[in-house]
Amino acid sequence: MLRSFGLRESCLRRNLTCSGESADPIVIPPESLWVDLYDPTPEEREAVKVVFGFEPPTKDDMDEIEISSRLYQEDGAIFMTALVLSKTETMDPECLGVSFILAGERLLTVRYSEPQPFNTFANRAERQVNLWPRGDIILAGMLEAIIDRTADVLEKVGAEVDGLSK
Repeated sequence: MLRSFGLRESCLRRNLTCSGESADPIVIPPESLWVDLYDPTPEEREAVKVVFGFEPPTKDDMDEIEISSRLYQEDGAIFMTALVLSKTETMDPECLGVSFILAGERLLTVRYSEPQPFNTFANRAERQVNLWPRGDIILAGMLEAIIDRTADVLEKVGAEVDGLSK
């Protein structure tokens, strides 16, 4: 799935990407400040390559990154891969890599899981005027949402451990 977000009415709002009928290529609107790839198809990966000028990392690329190499610069962009919690309300929670790539004024996120903060942040940003003009600021807001969610999960687990220990 490919989602792109740009400024409309001074808020960060989802753009309608042209997925095209039949053989039409996917077109990412040029005003997109944040492009979010979730389990991308080859066509979506190609659309990102056209806009950003580089191949987005694959799941294997993200899994192979050593802890000491999770932040690097390449192709004129800054790449960061972080482990992010998802499915925390289920009996089978996950902690998988998510890549955050800053390229100029844009942010590209590549993920193969569905962490709740991605939707939480997108929904909140649609209502906040003049807060998200560039990719680096969007990244800061996204990381804040991830940290808040992780803190909530840790607080809940801590309370459960306290209850069990009593």
